[in-house]
Amino acid sequence: FMTTGDASTMPNTAVYNQLIRAWMKSGLKTAPRVAEDLLNEMCDANDDNVMPNTETYARVMTCVAQTQDATAPRRVQRLIDEMNTMYQTGIETLKPTTAVYNAQIKAFGGKGVPDGATMAMNVLHWMLAEYKSGLDRDICPDRATFINVINVLTSRGGRGAPQKAEDLLVLMQSLREQTGDYGLTPNVRALNACIRCWARSREKGKAEKARQLLDRIIEEGKSSDNEEDAAGEELVPNIQSYNGVLNACAYPSRGSTTEDKFAAFQIAAKTLNELRSSDVYEPNHVSYGSFLRACGNLMPPSPKRDAVVGNIFRECREKAKVSQFVLDAAMDAASEGLQTKLFDG
Repeated sequence: FMTTGDASTMPNTAVYNQLIRAWMKSGLKTAPRVAEDLLNEMCDANDDNVMPNTETYARVMTCVAQTQDATAPRRVQRLIDEMNTMYQTGIETLKPTTAVYNAQIKAFGGKGVPDGATMAMNVLHWMLAEYKSGLDRDICPDRATFINVINVLTSRGGRGAPQKAEDLLVLMQSLREQTGDYGLTPNVRALNACIRCWARSREKGKAEKARQLLDRIIEEGKSSDNEEDAAGEELVPNIQSYNGVLNACAYPSRGSTTEDKFAAFQIAAKTLNELRSSDVYEPNHVSYGSFLRACGNLMPPSPKRDAVVGNIFRECREKAKVSQFVLDAAMDAASEGLQTKLFDG
């Protein structure tokens, strides 16, 4: 358009939205700045054909939120205020919706946002209140809302975060029953988010809790009345489900007793063996590395530990799954004699 002046080649709102989406998915550090520049370009055009809409703003906010920067919440709030101002002047296509507040919640997960978990929960409960009061049915929390809050709890929630995450699964199910929206059924992504929340916590018994969630995925997936949800998904575990449990086992909480560590090791062994015997998945470098880390953190130094570490590392090497993560975990778990056999032979 800039070269020819041909109006038929002038990009419209849909084109801009797709371009912003591409930057949102790129993972590049420059994505938020480029997305905001594109939004400003649309606003400055003063052309109805390139007028930004709710989708535009939601995608720009998501770009900003993904930086996990301490400034992200403030930048997202500025964009929400901007939308509200224009919406209140009568621009219906700029009404903030669920996608907008999902991005806001995501922004609270950054390291520089110490109260992020509280703020994320506050936004969720405000959305629920607005929806249930009948004031605004366009901001009913969806599955992504709950997953985003659980992810913020994982990174910023502190003590009690995993329990709050599991409470959110119950709330999801309750809201699904109230709305009839099967898209609110907790799926493997939601349950994996809870597994990850347990794994990254310092809570006692986290290996058992993570494994219980994996078992829930397995059992509900086997049930005869398990149907595809609104997104066409079935509840079946994936590699992230198993790796999350292995991660929960690998890093025991402080004060874990010998009995606690033994129980966690049994869970780790059971979980890895299920992966090894699976017809669908196979262990990857994270699986092997997490199990080797579990060996080092849960088993006392002994010939038995060396035997387990040696066998698992050799299997990992034969399957070409060795990574730096695996090497570091194997070195830490192996005795000096085993290190010589594995790495100097």
